[in-house]
Amino acid sequence: MATWLSGTSKQHRTIRQNAFVWCGIYLAIFGLVILRMFWLQVVQGHTYRKIADRYHMRDTVLPATRGRLLDRNLTVLASDDQARSLFADPTLVESPEFVADQLAPIIGRTAEDISAELLHQVPSVMVADDLPQDTANAVEALKLPGLQVVAEDTQYRVQLDPAQLPSDAAVVKRLAGALGVRATVIVPPPAPTPGQPAPPAPPARHRSHRRSAPPPALPIGEKRWLKGYFSTEVKEAVAKLQVTGVSFEQVPQQFTVEVDPRIYNADRPRMTANDAASLLAPVLKLPPELVEGRLLFRPR
Repeated sequence: MATWLSGTSKQHRTIRQNAFVWCGIYLAIFGLVILRMFWLQVVQGHTYRKIADRYHMRDTVLPATRGRLLDRNLTVLASDDQARSLFADPTLVESPEFVADQLAPIIGRTAEDISAELLHQVPSVMVADDLPQDTANAVEALKLPGLQVVAEDTQYRVQLDPAQLPSDAAVVKRLAGALGVRATVIVPPPAPTPGQPAPPAPPARHRSHRRSAPPPALPIGEKRWLKGYFSTEVKEAVAKLQVTGVSFEQVPQQFTVEVDPRIYNADRPRMTANDAASLLAPVLKLPPELVEGRLLFRPR
């Protein structure tokens, strides 16, 4: 039976067969590329178009200016001028005096005013508080740069003498308001006598699975101290009531150590935070890592 390959040598037939095989492979690869392009550009084209638009286009609102207002002689009555504001981060200004001298002739203000604003806006970082007098003296003796010891407000303890407290409930209520406590803290309710039933408890407003223990009974006839400390304003408010049975005792002065963070955050500080923390930590009885972290804290 004669075929179209009849009359050719075996070598020529092999070359032609291989050519058809490679053409089939190329056509298959080309078909896969066409299918992939169809999938990306037609089927998924809308999705990728949105992604491309998101990277290339963005809606921005441009506020319109008012424009110039002219009279009939084309004289400008009002116009729009862009006003710009100048802001400064005081924690990054290492030398407020130098910056103030450079800005004063440019913005038309005195160097003293600019320097005062830069210094006033710097928030201090608390390193330690509630320090006694001897610890405060030891911190001041170190003379570390950027540190200052600030005396806290005067505080008082309040002692109550139940035998001299007023019996008028209205006066006791005003006294409790001045002290910022409940009236039952000043004059506790009398304890029930043996054999007398306890007063009924008020109705509960909500259910709770945890039952709190009742407060301990306070001795009514003995002097006692109220919990916490009270300010000078509270003392003056109680003095205006002119009640008896209340006495104030001043608490020993407490001090707070504060730091200017610009000193240790500068590029070339006079003393590194590590060296200052190694000297300050033993005095404050705090870990050196904690003290160094507070010295390097940058408030915002």
